Amino acid sequence: GRRGPGGAVVVAEQPVAVVEVDAAPGAGDRTILLTDPDANLRAFAATSLGSQQPVQSATISALMQALSDEDALVRSSAADALGRLGRGARRARSALYKATSDPDPGVKRAARDALRRLR
Repeated sequence: GRRGPGGAVVVAEQPVAVVEVDAAPGAGDRTILLTDPDANLRAFAATSLGSQQPVQSATISALMQALSDEDALVRSSAADALGRLGRGARRARSALYKATSDPDPGVKRAARDALRRLR
């Protein structure tokens, strides 16, 4: 997707949902949004989880699973999010390595970039 103000990835030209993103511990499990029927919402959820601190095991697991999503934007958003989580997401390296063989060039690029950030 294209970049909007502040570098945010634009996943839809029209609003698809309003989701409060609160990264405070105990804010609730936003990983459930990764299973929403709307691919744009799944991509948004993956992107928002990339800034979650502290890094939680359930977040890493959900983002790793999202690397196999049917939608390329969701897969690339998940790869990017894992890379932004940094060293806390190191256990995702094998899943990201597999994503470097994705048929979509954007997913391949996001997976390669994420692997570089997890070093």
